Amino acid sequence: MVIAKKIAKSMRKISIILLFLLFACSDQIETSYKSFQIASKNSFFQKGWIPKNLVAESMQNIYLKNNIDTNSAIFYFYVSEMDRKKLENKLQISKKKDVQIRSLKIPSWWKKKIKNLPKYVFDDENNFQVHIAINKNTNEILGWRDDH
Repeated sequence: MVIAKKIAKSMRKISIILLFLLFACSDQIETSYKSFQIASKNSFFQKGWIPKNLVAESMQNIYLKNNIDTNSAIFYFYVSEMDRKKLENKLQISKKKDVQIRSLKIPSWWKKKIKNLPKYVFDDENNFQVHIAINKNTNEILGWRDDH
């Protein structure tokens, strides 16, 4: 009986350690910045998750969730109306109606946010296809890519 209790206690400890390792080793990273200036000071844009031709000094409330192993990401930010209009002129309307990102756990609010927004597509500076949805009322830019 004493041996069974020791084994059970050891198994619980091992289970806790395994759970910790499972969550601690996640390849999915969430990052956010209040402004372009703060993100720039932290070399955020040099990492390339948000394509260079989307970056504007008016960016606010920047959010990124990415998976390093699969090169997948979702992001959003707000820009001035002028910067939103400049961006729209660079994009092509997408024929895809649905967002499919197989290698990234999408937050529940994400699909709701982009559901009825116009969607665009373009190739970034590294020839990765990036999808964009734009909320013209709030000047919110939402983007995603799934290179897996």
